[in-house]
Amino acid sequence: DHLACVNAFDEWIGSTNRRRTCADLNLSHAAMQDVARARTQLRKRLEEAGFSPGSPAANAREDNDDFVRCVLVAGLFPNVARVGVASGRTRVLNNRGVEVAVHPSGVDAAFRDDVDGDPRGSSTTARRTFSGGPETGLLVYQEEVTTSKTFIRDTTPVPDASVLLFGGEIGVDHASASVSVAVGRSSAAGGGGASRFTFRAPPE
Repeated sequence: DHLACVNAFDEWIGSTNRRRTCADLNLSHAAMQDVARARTQLRKRLEEAGFSPGSPAANAREDNDDFVRCVLVAGLFPNVARVGVASGRTRVLNNRGVEVAVHPSGVDAAFRDDVDGDPRGSSTTARRTFSGGPETGLLVYQEEVTTSKTFIRDTTPVPDASVLLFGGEIGVDHASASVSVAVGRSSAAGGGGASRFTFRAPPE
C-alpha cells in the first residue's frame, strides 16, 4: 500500500496535466497537493537538522524499493505481521501472535484469496502472491482497526533482513540453526513474555 501511494504520487508530480492524471487514477488533486506541501516541509526540517544535504544525492536510493521497505520497517516497527499457511488456510499473525486480517481496501488483501484457493496450501504460493514484492512472509502495517474482526491497514511486504536489521532484540539458537527477533509482547499467559519471529539460518 505504501509503495502504491508513492508510485501514484510520483505519477502525479511528473505529469504535465495533473488534474487529468488524478481523474485517470481516481485520485484527489487536493490530497496530492497536501502531500506535496508536507513533503516540502519534511525535507526542509531534515535539512535544518542536518540529516539531508539538500542536494540530488539525498534521493540516490529513491528508486530502490527494498531500501524504501527497510525505511518503512524502521519507522513503523513493531507493527509487523507474519503470513503463513496452516491446513491450507492463510493466517496473518500480528506482533502479539494474534490472528488478524488484511483490510480489504488494501493492495495486499488479494493474496488471501489466492492462497485459500490453493488445495496444496504451500508456503511458496503464499509468498508468490505478493506480486511485485520480495519473497517474504512479513508485512509492515500502519495501524490495527477492529470492526467485525481485527484488521491491519496500509500494509507493505518487507524482506526478513529488514526486520532483523531494524527490529528488536536478536536471539541466536545454534542448536536449531535459527535466529529470532523480538517484535512485541506475547498474548499468551497474560502477555508476560516477548513475542518473537523466528527465521531459519542454517550454517554455510
